[in-house]
Amino acid sequence: MGAWCAPAGAVGAYPAGTPSANEWFDNLIREVATLPGVQAVGAISLPPLALGAIGEETSALLEGQPDSIAARHGNPPLNYQVATPGYFGALHVSLRRGRLFDAHDDLRAPRVAIVGESTAAQLWPGRDPIGRRLGMSSFTPGDSSTVWRTVVGVVSDVRYRGLDDVRFDVYDPALQAASTAGHLVVRTAGEPTAAAAAIQSRIRTFDPRAVLDRMTTLDAVVARAIAPWRLTAWMFTVFAAAAFGLATLGLVSLVSLDVASRKRELAVRLALGARLPDVVRNVMGRAALWVCTGIGAGLGAALAGARLLQHVLFDVNPFDMPTYAGVVAVVITVVVIAAYASARRAASIDPIVLLRGE
Repeated sequence: MGAWCAPAGAVGAYPAGTPSANEWFDNLIREVATLPGVQAVGAISLPPLALGAIGEETSALLEGQPDSIAARHGNPPLNYQVATPGYFGALHVSLRRGRLFDAHDDLRAPRVAIVGESTAAQLWPGRDPIGRRLGMSSFTPGDSSTVWRTVVGVVSDVRYRGLDDVRFDVYDPALQAASTAGHLVVRTAGEPTAAAAAIQSRIRTFDPRAVLDRMTTLDAVVARAIAPWRLTAWMFTVFAAAAFGLATLGLVSLVSLDVASRKRELAVRLALGARLPDVVRNVMGRAALWVCTGIGAGLGAALAGARLLQHVLFDVNPFDMPTYAGVVAVVITVVVIAAYASARRAASIDPIVLLRGE
């Protein structure tokens, strides 16, 4: 289970001996990592789903492109994040290629970066992104120069802005960045809330001036993000169930009405020597013709309208054939039962009695 907390750092200046906020957080991460039950801990500049569509974007240059506004605008904007080495393990962000950040990626080492899968596919389609150079802003106030970073890793995409909003992610190592990775991300072996008190205590022990802004679990953040989706799904489920119930009732009524209107015909057939299986087969054949026509029209309408629902589906294929097959099977089963029961009921009447009554 994962949880993140967002300490604002030390009140006032950072303690003596820590020349940057990111080094202060690096030391804090080492302290929190020693707590019992902590499996991984790191920091990020802005956690997933924290501010909705708000985030930090940057333009980028590819190696060989001129350093111009036109060249930058020709490339897609990147979702810029500052991360520590332990962040990817704490959030279970998978490494696809290359390597993750480590303690050696500091100001004494060459500048490096990690990109998301979508970023790599967009910027270097069909090519290996490892070793490619990426030019971005230094993010230092008053410095507009371009700093070139070498891509050392590719990780899975993370939805930082929204569940349906995949951006082109790029990560800067915290010890090389001017921006601060100010949100602590902790993965615990048990319930995250149980470790909250220990984390708070360790932070206060590490620096009494540290301010812990808030602490929450990733599950709670995701639950808030999917609440509108869950409501929409429930509404569609209720409407779909009502529509299916009405359709089923209509089919049963239609078959029963057809059999009732054909009682004289069925009586004549029985009087002339037709057997019960023959009558049942005749009724079910007519019902099969109707249901096949209805299923064909319904499937055509469903497939045509599936794309209209695609924007409210998350990781769900609107053309999920097993689902379509299941619905068709249920409809056919209902019609077969209704037709068989009606045919048996009609055939059980004595044809002589029925013909005399008419």
